[in-house]
Amino acid sequence: MGSEMCIRDSASNTAVYDANGSVVSGAASGSAVAVSKPLALSDTGFGAQQIVMTVAGALLLIAIVLPPLLSRRLKRNSPR
Repeated sequence: MGSEMCIRDSASNTAVYDANGSVVSGAASGSAVAVSKPLALSDTGFGAQQIVMTVAGALLLIAIVLPPLLSRRLKRNSPR
């Protein structure tokens, strides 16, 4: 199945791709060149969003760690 070709229109000048996405024939072999451009993000520093995420992470850790610790302590102090 991986070596099958999906040829749709070989008479026109449109690009034709195989099942793996490789160009078989058509316009893609012309003068058009794909160029990548790096994405540049502005550095805003440590702001409100970072503070909120840090607090959320701390609360998540507390929610994970605290219940088992409190459960042990409550079991020790409960009268039998």
